Amino acid sequence: MESKNKNEANLSDLTKRFLEEVERMGVSFYNIAKSTGVKEAMFTKIKRGIQEPSKKFLSKFAECFPDANMKYIYLGNEKNNAEHDINNEAFNDYTYRFLETIEKLELTDYKVWNTLENLSKATMSKIRRGICGVSMNTLQEFCQTYQVNANYILTGKGPMFIEDEDSGSSQQDTDSMSLSYDELSRLYETTVSRYERLFGKLEKQFNELEQTITKARNELEQALLDVKNVLEEKKTA
Repeated sequence: MESKNKNEANLSDLTKRFLEEVERMGVSFYNIAKSTGVKEAMFTKIKRGIQEPSKKFLSKFAECFPDANMKYIYLGNEKNNAEHDINNEAFNDYTYRFLETIEKLELTDYKVWNTLENLSKATMSKIRRGICGVSMNTLQEFCQTYQVNANYILTGKGPMFIEDEDSGSSQQDTDSMSLSYDELSRLYETTVSRYERLFGKLEKQFNELEQTITKARNELEQALLDVKNVLEEKKTA
């Protein structure tokens, strides 16, 4: 069967999946442009393979069209693959939420792979193109570096970021009971590491505060001593 798009050979996998999802949704490019605030001419370039849908645009597209299957656009529909298994499906869920969190933090791919020791530029590119998933080591480092809730990345449950945990701690405790032993171990390691860094930071702040108080006390004692000496000199004068 002949493809509807003569330029399909020039399109990236990401572009193809985006166009397929738009067709499935039955929404016009005019409406997408109007909703997302981009120029309609951009879609002509996308259909011709001149450019790919940008990360910023896809994030806005997902926000304006919540029914869009963003997991498929980013990673492809591996459920149709006969060799696909449950572990790979869960792994791709991690990858999708990893990319989702990057978009939420408004981070560039350069910033992410340049910050994380366990992630290279080439691997980040493959993750973006759906060629491979994100590793557990990278996820652990990512959660520690950017204060991301590991439970959310692993299961999709609970708040996305650690600072939101107080409001949803009860729900997270309940959700964590559904995790496997390995997932709970990773979650435990991430939590312990986070609190160790927090305690270390607090200890440093307390030490600095103690030094400041000691310095202020010494300066005050010296000032009082100077005043006392001046008063004694005046008496003897």
